Amino acid sequence: MKTLKAFSFALLFLFAANVYSQVSASFTADSTQILIGDFLHLKFAAKFPNATAVQLPIFKDSIGALDIIAASKKDTAKIGEETVITQQFTVSAYDSGLYTIPPQAILFTQNGMADSTFTNEIAITVNTVPVDTTKNFKPIKAPLEVKRSWREYLLYVLIALGVIVIALLAWWLFKKYYKKKDAAKEAINRKKTAHEWALKELQKLEQEKVWQENPKTYYSRLTDIFRRYLEYRFSVSAMESTTDEIDLMLTRDDISGEAKKELVSLLKLADLVKFAKQQPLPEQNKNALNTTREFVKTTAWKEEIANNQSPNNEAKK
Repeated sequence: MKTLKAFSFALLFLFAANVYSQVSASFTADSTQILIGDFLHLKFAAKFPNATAVQLPIFKDSIGALDIIAASKKDTAKIGEETVITQQFTVSAYDSGLYTIPPQAILFTQNGMADSTFTNEIAITVNTVPVDTTKNFKPIKAPLEVKRSWREYLLYVLIALGVIVIALLAWWLFKKYYKKKDAAKEAINRKKTAHEWALKELQKLEQEKVWQENPKTYYSRLTDIFRRYLEYRFSVSAMESTTDEIDLMLTRDDISGEAKKELVSLLKLADLVKFAKQQPLPEQNKNALNTTREFVKTTAWKEEIANNQSPNNEAKK
């Protein structure tokens, strides 16, 4: 019976030793000697069963006394019942001497038991650059000409284009702002002088006595003067508006109902003369001009009501 127990313990020990022997890790180097500042390529590899939980060492800035220049991502591969993890490192040293990569601990848990294994130790010799002290100093070499690619200038070109676009945009906004400002100023000036222009044109029309020869031309010029005065004085689009649309435009607090009625009648008479070839009476010709003149005088710009006649207030109306 004792012999059977001893045999069982021996089998268990051998089985556990076989399991743990399946967890391994190692470092390999492409050389064991380098010059100061040269690159050395290291490969780290770990192999363990798939069901084993493994904690690998993390290398940030150095491996032992060697500085890490570059590190690849960890590559994991499953081969049958085993997992293999590899990672490539480029390292260097900047002083001569013997460098040792000490064994690195690999912690793992298997079958509920925690244990560890270690990587192999690697010795790296870093040599200085051999100098022949028997020879004289060599002359300094001329600077090497570096060929430049157009891609190196692309950033500067893009920056220059960006500056030009911003400058053009700023100029356009500046011009647009002052154009609006000048247009607003011009509109105010036209409001102030609209009655002077209209009265002068009406006087000229009266002196020419166009109605005696061509009533149609007379009423066309008369209504054009009236419509343009409306545009200058009240900032409305009267030149292309119909009589009914102008009727709505004249619905304002500063235009009396009687004046509006007379003006609408004048426009309707003008439409009949121009389009229906109606022959107006002589009194109608004079009354039409007098009605227009009186309207211009009544609605002429007055400084004391300038604030109430500003473009903003008129837009609100």
